[in-house]
Amino acid sequence: PPPPLAGAPTPDKPTPAAAEPAAGGGGGGGGHDGALEDTQADTGKGVGALSTENVRALQALVPSIEAARLYRGRGGEVMRAAACRVLECCARARLPSTGRAQVKLIDSTLADCLRHPNEAISGAAAAALHAMASAYLDTEAAARNAQLGTRFATVLTTDDNAAATRGAALALAALPRAQLLPCASRVVSALVRGAQLPEAVEQRDPETR
Repeated sequence: PPPPLAGAPTPDKPTPAAAEPAAGGGGGGGGHDGALEDTQADTGKGVGALSTENVRALQALVPSIEAARLYRGRGGEVMRAAACRVLECCARARLPSTGRAQVKLIDSTLADCLRHPNEAISGAAAAALHAMASAYLDTEAAARNAQLGTRFATVLTTDDNAAATRGAALALAALPRAQLLPCASRVVSALVRGAQLPEAVEQRDPETR
């Protein structure tokens, strides 16, 4: 799976901001740091340790961030990475969800973050994709419905945006076996093509290769 973000919290090693209450209040800070704090405090405890209310709050956190348009303006990039980390943590904790709900989150959140030029954001999105696909989409039925391998192989071979092809390559590396097997030939062809040096200089991207 893609490596974790440098300095990002892990389930067994939270950051000081996640380990200590925010100044002037209890747990669960606000803003960019709060998105990570709220999830980090619960990850690793197991679903049984969470109340139904907390589970629902975690599941609604990223959609509420997007509804409030918090990706815009100052701190927007930090919020994108935080949202990806929230999704990763929820998947690692195996919060109750469906494959359809996970694909919707991939479409609404991870697809844009994977093609973001900031490597911290695309890396966080790839880590979230790996956790989500492994937890909820690692079956033949899910592969037939989601077709994530075909989706990202197509982006890798047809998109002229270097950031998009980098994200597609990261996504293919993050997908579990079940998502890759049905389209293995297409994925391998896309990876071979992505590793080749294009004739047009403006299309050359060493990071994608």
